[in-house]
Amino acid sequence: MATAAALTQGKKDWLVILPDREGALDKRMEHFDELPPKIESGFMKVGGALLEQPEKDGESLKIEGSFMLVRADTKEEALDQLKADIYTTSGVWDMEQMKIYPVGLTETQPVLTEADLLVQVKTAFIKP
Repeated sequence: MATAAALTQGKKDWLVILPDREGALDKRMEHFDELPPKIESGFMKVGGALLEQPEKDGESLKIEGSFMLVRADTKEEALDQLKADIYTTSGVWDMEQMKIYPVGLTETQPVLTEADLLVQVKTAFIKP
């Protein structure tokens, strides 16, 4: 089985900002289990929630959308993957407000392993 690094070798990095539609939080939480395949495929290098304000002890996260760093040959390839994502098809993301930028990274090695990242993302979403 090929590794995520092997699957994305030679591809470009794209920063994606995806605002949520109004009232999409419940749908967002329903589809959280769809995240691991995106990481395992190498398409999503890192991502998370865009917050209304910094996290505060004892308060629920106020999520406004998503950000992610993805790998794709072209912007169109990245868009195709994002359009097929469960968050798009279920109406979580407001694709009309999406922004996608090509980026040049100075360091492409993940600071965290994919497993560590997934644990941190799940923890962030599960906090009361």
